[in-house]
Amino acid sequence: MNRTYSFFIALLLTIITLKINSQNNLFIGTQIPLTYNLGYEFQFSTKWSISSQFGILTKPYDKAILTLLEEFGTNEQLVNTVGEAFSYGLAFQPEIIYTIRKWEIGIFYSYFFLKAEDAPKNAIENYYGVSFPIRPPIFFESYNLTLTSNLYNAGIKFGRKFYFKNPAFEIRTEFDFAKTFASKSKLTANDADIDRISELVDKDLKEYYIDYGYLPAINIRLLYHLNK
Repeated sequence: MNRTYSFFIALLLTIITLKINSQNNLFIGTQIPLTYNLGYEFQFSTKWSISSQFGILTKPYDKAILTLLEEFGTNEQLVNTVGEAFSYGLAFQPEIIYTIRKWEIGIFYSYFFLKAEDAPKNAIENYYGVSFPIRPPIFFESYNLTLTSNLYNAGIKFGRKFYFKNPAFEIRTEFDFAKTFASKSKLTANDADIDRISELVDKDLKEYYIDYGYLPAINIRLLYHLNK
């Protein structure tokens, strides 16, 4: 019984301490040249905090990830599979951050869902040496190919805090660097079974993403401190 009471007392004291020392922050920002973000940070001590952000990849960032991949590798695989750009993307990034005065260092995991519409049919057939199923005459429209890619990344970040006279607001500038460690891609077509072709595309892009998936970014955030 004494151990049980001690455990609950320790837990209660921990919760009270976190409550007293905690700071809750909302933020908006952008990871140039990847996404626009909205997030939440829980600072449970003067040095440690955790945060998570949700992002959207859209213009003018729609070609950014392809451009970064091409810089580190070759562009033949991407141009022949994805086309010129991803139509849009979504991102999720949880972080653990350690702060020293105005400076911070952190580690994070990030997930990207990327969608490329109107993937080039002829280029895919030529590059992979495959043929799409012949469509019955009842289908007058051409193939509408869509490629989706899921990228799983791990990264590190460095940043600096800038304060305003109004203590409720704060700006942070950060440098993020992430590396793709896994991926899953799928090619789909309207009213056609192309699972075999999709498996070839997934296998090829998986190797490409893992070999050349380096994602550096400059992160700018505007924070609002809810407690102040």
